[in-house]
Amino acid sequence: MNDSLKFSTSNVQKGLENRIEAIKNVERIYNMPEKVFEEWKTESLLKSLKYTSQNSAFYKKKLEAFSGFESFDLHEFSKIPFTLRSEIKENYPFGMLAASMDDIVRYGESTGTSDKPIASYYTLGEWIENNATVALFLNEVLTKQDIVAVAVPYELAFVAQDIDRSLEMLNCTIISIGALTRICPPERMIQLFKDIKVTTLICSVTRAIYLSDVAIEMGFDPSKDFSINKVMCVGEGMSKAKEALVRKLWNAETYSMYGMTETNTLGMFCKEHNQHLVETKAHFEVIDSVTYEPLGYDTFGELIVTSLNTKGIPLIRYRTGDLVKIKSEKCSCGLTFKTFEHSGRLDDHIIIKNKKYPILQLEQIIIGLGDTNYYTLEVVEDSLKIGLCNSAEVFKKVNQQIINKFKETYNLSVTVFPVENAKVKDIIRNSLKPCIKSVLVNG
Repeated sequence: MNDSLKFSTSNVQKGLENRIEAIKNVERIYNMPEKVFEEWKTESLLKSLKYTSQNSAFYKKKLEAFSGFESFDLHEFSKIPFTLRSEIKENYPFGMLAASMDDIVRYGESTGTSDKPIASYYTLGEWIENNATVALFLNEVLTKQDIVAVAVPYELAFVAQDIDRSLEMLNCTIISIGALTRICPPERMIQLFKDIKVTTLICSVTRAIYLSDVAIEMGFDPSKDFSINKVMCVGEGMSKAKEALVRKLWNAETYSMYGMTETNTLGMFCKEHNQHLVETKAHFEVIDSVTYEPLGYDTFGELIVTSLNTKGIPLIRYRTGDLVKIKSEKCSCGLTFKTFEHSGRLDDHIIIKNKKYPILQLEQIIIGLGDTNYYTLEVVEDSLKIGLCNSAEVFKKVNQQIINKFKETYNLSVTVFPVENAKVKDIIRNSLKPCIKSVLVNG
């Protein structure tokens, strides 16, 4: 044996102990009685405000007037200024760091290419706690007999890596497919689904629809010829009509997960198909994005997030830019975490005559009535043109129905026209994160 190579298990042992401790901590909080959990959240929020303002150079300067929150009253919480997405970008890459770099085990960035990316980083404890949190929710619908295909980008982004580790905790069989790769193009994905008898597909909702089309082109019936019985959608908002379409195409149950690069997981599903806010990870508010006034339950507004017990990149009153409604009704699954509905991003809209129309609301009508997997939207001189990708026979049948529904619902006069299916599918095939913006002609 080479004496210069000294192998020690102490670091490995310490790492395993930290992982076990993090997992036990998640389980402990997850199983708290509701009253105890509410007290824990309040205590955690105060601790997080103090930690962040004292350890983050960015917040130390931004929140100097709050003197480290040493004698802070949470009733004054709304006086804390918002953190903007632009501020995170301006502080790329490590300006938002609140921990020692020696403690950072994960670094990632947003996958968009239009401007400066958003950087994010996590300590071992918070990374494992997020893995364990996701695993607890996944455990509601998955077993070790499940074979899971993860068709989400692995490069730089956290979501695929996080889901991957969470699935390991449940002893599922994992196929790390990724997205938009030369090694595993859509046709190979479909063949893998068939040959390996995949039971669960994780991808964006638009990719799930596109893959069903690829399966049909290869001579398969996605509703009958595969073992897939669950489709878990990430990375994209979806209308109820689009979710129903995925269920029909794959003959599978659908579930939705929600998060972002700078926060990691924020919302997970339960066995009742509702989305729950992960209240162990953050304190949530909903505001009117124009007046900044707080909104109550059951009203759509912008989601505001304050990190709880985050060490790497804690955020205080972060404007997510997402349109969310927190529901007042408790879920029948028994979990005390609040349920919510996500309706896309605030900028996912078109403007006609100075009025904004959320794309997902329009999508509900188009896919709900249009008998189409894909559509395009184009605004021309304050007029909306809707392109449908369906047969001439179907188009003739649904064309007037959509025109009438838009007039009835929005008092909008729209033009509906046929679009070549292959053209739209080609755009989606070559998109890292396919979504409605991939086929939005203008806006």
